Amino acid sequence: MRKTVLNGLIAGAFALAGGLAHAGPLVFSLDGGGNTITATSLDWAQTSFLALGGNAAITNFLTGSGRTSFDVLTHAKLTGYNDQFGVTRSLPGSFTGEITVVSRFTEQVVSANLALGTALFATTGAGWIEMYYSATQNSDNLRGSNFNDGRLIMRGDGVGTAIGSFTNTSTQGSSVALDQAGLTNDYTGQLTVEGFGSQGAVRFGTAGGFAVDSNFLQTKIVDFSLFFNNISIGLPYQTVDPSDCFNPNQSAATNASINAGTASGQTTQCNAINHTNGTYAQNFAADGNDGGYVPVVGTTNGAFGGSPDFIAQTDFNSRVTGTVPEPGMLALLGLAFAGMGLSTVRRRRS
Repeated sequence: MRKTVLNGLIAGAFALAGGLAHAGPLVFSLDGGGNTITATSLDWAQTSFLALGGNAAITNFLTGSGRTSFDVLTHAKLTGYNDQFGVTRSLPGSFTGEITVVSRFTEQVVSANLALGTALFATTGAGWIEMYYSATQNSDNLRGSNFNDGRLIMRGDGVGTAIGSFTNTSTQGSSVALDQAGLTNDYTGQLTVEGFGSQGAVRFGTAGGFAVDSNFLQTKIVDFSLFFNNISIGLPYQTVDPSDCFNPNQSAATNASINAGTASGQTTQCNAINHTNGTYAQNFAADGNDGGYVPVVGTTNGAFGGSPDFIAQTDFNSRVTGTVPEPGMLALLGLAFAGMGLSTVRRRRS
């Protein structure tokens, strides 16, 4: 009888473990060993995004013919986080490697006005994100390289509903230099429209959840969202070099290998060496055969009705939550195991 009651108590406690877990901060070991952080959001460095076929989709929407969807590609390096108390923190000084992400998702043009220079987009549900760990800090914004090398530690497929927008603020026919970041123009001759935009939170993992390497992401992820509107999407580039290459494809590593912690040895699709100080067309000639994608933006990036693609500077944070046990559930588990101990003592005394 005592054994039956005890088994019922243990079973009840473990049943509650599934029902009483709640969303909480993500426990994240940055290097798979030490350097553990507890985060409610992750802060990524300013970077580039590519609207692959974005201009073409807007033009097709306005003319009423052709494909009106396009793909957004981006990459970034982790620089900080918000802890469980909402305090903004930098990464530990003892962490000498880097955490990076690459992402791709599809958007549909839902409205556009050529006279006002505005366009509105909505995600379609298609998309993915991958997170990587590298023991060395080797990602390169200018070349778009090494954001997807090293060890693949997380993948999420499918995206939720989100709205994005862009407004061309240039006067009719005007343009400026694309790269105004730092002291050197690395894109001499490449022009762009001026403008700004934002992208609502793009939530990943809606189609099958996440594959994770638990050596790094030590809490089960229930939400991973990219917020593109913490600092607006903007043109021209003011604080970071435009990337001359983007990674269009998911890694060939399987979700099973990620879960097993064996998805290592990934190599970047963008060339870490080549960059020509010139237009994107010149960089395509120098860099177009390395497996990555060099944007086709024409003489003036972002001009409606021009070349098929456009790029822009962006910045984003990631809301991240995991599942953590409720204190009450832990107490019930403790009571169950205490009962097991008490039963053992009584049997020994009898």
